[in-house]
Amino acid sequence: MNAPQAIRDNLKISYEGRTFDDPYVTVFEIGSTGRAAIPSTSFDNGRNLQLDLVATIETILSVEVEPQSATKPSIVNNGSVLELKPELIARREVIRIALLTE
Repeated sequence: MNAPQAIRDNLKISYEGRTFDDPYVTVFEIGSTGRAAIPSTSFDNGRNLQLDLVATIETILSVEVEPQSATKPSIVNNGSVLELKPELIARREVIRIALLTE
């Protein structure tokens, strides 16, 4: 349900000193559910996995991995494109990326 216009006009949302008009927290979850790990060599010609959100990615809020002993991946914010650098994604590993988008 949308808030009445008067409330939206008076509501200000900010993060690290910057005010946003239409912010969203977007969470991506990437996981290896198969029988084997996904090696970095499985990335096409060593290129980054790219996810185009169409919306502007303002900042990466958090990157979490399960199990916690897994290495956190290298994630790059490239405007509206989120890039995951090629690396091993272990069997049953889950990567959770929270983004602030607008």
